[in-house]
Amino acid sequence: MNLDLDSELNSGFFNGTRSVWVAIGAAALLFALGGLSGCSQLMGGLRPDLNDEYRYEQEPTYGGRFTEGGLLDEGPSRNPNSEDSMGHREGQASAGRMGGQGTWLTQADDERPVARRSNDDEGGPALAPRPVMQKKYKYGNRASRADFIDDSRGDGSLWNSDGQTNYLMTKNTVKSDGDLVTIVTDEEILKDISAELKRVMSPEERENEIDIAQERARRRANGLPEDPNAPADAKGDQVASAQSAASRSPASFDGDKKQVDVPAVSWGDVDLRKSMEMKAGDPIMAEVMERYPNGNYKLRGLKRVRLHGQTKMVSVVAIARHADITADETIPAGKLYEYRIEAVR
Repeated sequence: MNLDLDSELNSGFFNGTRSVWVAIGAAALLFALGGLSGCSQLMGGLRPDLNDEYRYEQEPTYGGRFTEGGLLDEGPSRNPNSEDSMGHREGQASAGRMGGQGTWLTQADDERPVARRSNDDEGGPALAPRPVMQKKYKYGNRASRADFIDDSRGDGSLWNSDGQTNYLMTKNTVKSDGDLVTIVTDEEILKDISAELKRVMSPEERENEIDIAQERARRRANGLPEDPNAPADAKGDQVASAQSAASRSPASFDGDKKQVDVPAVSWGDVDLRKSMEMKAGDPIMAEVMERYPNGNYKLRGLKRVRLHGQTKMVSVVAIARHADITADETIPAGKLYEYRIEAVR
């Protein structure tokens, strides 16, 4: 009797435990399915964002005569407004001792004992007397007018404007913030503008440019002008046609012509200067943003560049020397110390 009771109790206990484990397993399965559903919705929402957003290089295009100076680096350690740019130091002058490099000392920091001979050396032999220096005069006793003529560019003169910006008898051409200066473009800055526009292109635009360059290569290989809208009697097209015709094999007697081999064009072969509606000599209007203590200016200008019917906005930030700006408020792009080109739209 007791054995039967124990067996019934054991059977009920195991049946109850099994049902509990089944319930726990079902709850865990439902939780896992809910988590997978949420992850799938999250990944499905991120996928269009990742496909639509094209990440390109973040570094803009640099150029100029002094590109290595890094004057236009907007990083935390060096920027156009830092005192290290172009030697623009406006801190307090120091004695140049102690404190380490770049440290500006106060008067209290500069008060230190002078180095003297130790007491042990006081009884030693006396130091040799300082030799008498024989002064040598360049000129004789009488001075002439030529003695007062310096070889410099008129620094300090009230009449000559070379080498300075503040003078009395000549026109003062110092630029202030907001003054306009025209930058005259050349082939070098056009190449940098083309490189900047290539940098910000999306994958679809890159494929379109490669197709256009491939079509130009095909027309050039067949002796046709690269631009289908160009006149057929253009001098450059005649030369290109003659060169390509000479490289092609002659036709056979039966009238069949051999297929011309057209080289494949890569992204590095694409030159946007052929598609940009901009040529050397076009102006870029810039505004004076800042004048440095040594006379240099920070310029910033915007230029609209048309490319395949679309308008691209290009920003140019440059450092220019005061002497390189002409009287008609222009400066050649080749005389800019450094410039940074960035496509803003």
